[in-house]
Amino acid sequence: MNKPKILVIDDEEDIHFALNRSLGCDYDLLKALDAETGLEIAAAATPDLVITDIQLPGISGIEALNTFKSEYPNLSVIVMTAHSTTSRTIESTKLGAYEYFIKPPDTHELRSAINRALKDAEHQKKTTNVQMDRSDALVGSSQAMQNIRKLIGKTAGRMSMPIEAFDANGMKYEKYPIILITGETGVGKELVARLLHQHSNRSKIIVVNVAAVPANIFESELFGHERGAFTGAEKVRIGRFEEAQNGTLFLDEIGEIQNELQTKMLRVLDDWEFSRVGGNELIRINTQVIAATNKDLSKEVSEGRFRNDLYYRLKNLTIHVPPLRERKEDIEELTNYFLDNLRKATGKSSLRVNRRTMQTLKKYLWPGNVRELKNVLEGAAAQTDGEIAPEDLALEEDPAVSSAASVDESLNNGINLLLDNPPTEGAHQYIDRILTLNALEKANGNQQEAARLLGVSRNTIASKLKKYGLSKEITIASAKRGGA
Repeated sequence: MNKPKILVIDDEEDIHFALNRSLGCDYDLLKALDAETGLEIAAAATPDLVITDIQLPGISGIEALNTFKSEYPNLSVIVMTAHSTTSRTIESTKLGAYEYFIKPPDTHELRSAINRALKDAEHQKKTTNVQMDRSDALVGSSQAMQNIRKLIGKTAGRMSMPIEAFDANGMKYEKYPIILITGETGVGKELVARLLHQHSNRSKIIVVNVAAVPANIFESELFGHERGAFTGAEKVRIGRFEEAQNGTLFLDEIGEIQNELQTKMLRVLDDWEFSRVGGNELIRINTQVIAATNKDLSKEVSEGRFRNDLYYRLKNLTIHVPPLRERKEDIEELTNYFLDNLRKATGKSSLRVNRRTMQTLKKYLWPGNVRELKNVLEGAAAQTDGEIAPEDLALEEDPAVSSAASVDESLNNGINLLLDNPPTEGAHQYIDRILTLNALEKANGNQQEAARLLGVSRNTIASKLKKYGLSKEITIASAKRGGA
């Protein structure tokens, strides 16, 4: 197996010797004593990673970093310097440096940063390959999917249109609209975010699962920290906002952010600047923020778990991804897509589903959405080399989803029956009258409560009673018998 190629640009022979001794067994180190030579080697050898000093003869490390990020946007660059300054750190991170070290770097920390960078690059490559094919979440010809594709195109266009703003000192800067993606777990919110990023002019995407970040390190993780900011902070840490400089920051499960941390998040999204933990200097960011949640944030606001000002800040541009049960016409296309991938991955060229199995898949409510469909098919494919039968599918109904779907199905059946045999007063008026009477029954005759159930005003209820010739004293029982 070929070792990853790392280009090291430094004018000190001692640094090359030390890095060769500590890293040479695991990586193929390419040596350059100045930036010009480093750029030539990069063009010829296509390294997987670059480590560069800032102080170099001729072209500086900052200039080299700028060139690397311009010509090789997916190439990670780790910066080293003998003298740490905040301005240099900001400048290098603003240009897209993956990590920043003081010379001589700690071997274990440097190795850890290298491995993270290589892993992120591999993940980015896989993601790009998926994007160049088709996104799992967007497979389907339903009207809902067509609408989302159009919305992604329009929204991605907005991502390339900065909004001019001025800071407290009157200095002009650019900020970009925040995008909120909503939808149940498993519908493909991250894939929508990656498609948005792909169609923007941003260089990279950084993904943060907010729910997975412990509250005690949340600020450090997102905003970074200065050396000595707290016990164990032995060096400057670049946070995710800085790491996503000139790129896209995807904040998944934003609805899980701790209440006490929502204020700081709001401040950053309002001002587009922040200070690292333990620092005083403000860092201006040029970052496209995309957030996603499977929660109803308006409900979270009404129940006091989410700040209303942060909610309104996030919902600048919203894309809602519908659950699979609301676009069942896409199930067959998704199934064929996943089976095609499974045939290629497993070599089982005979994998298929019969008509009975397809009917079962279409009838199921998919509480786990597209992700569940993919997992179910993968599990079934592991049990057979050919035709997947209904009994090969491990399907589990979600009672809440099942109940909601049953209501929808019953209502649709009733409406269709009504439209097939329309009443003399007209279907709309008939439904309105029955709905009003049933709401009054549910509310035990209380017009205010009936109005709340229907989402209308009390005056509307009174108007309906008058419209349908119903006395205020009418009993619910007689109303249900058709008394008017």
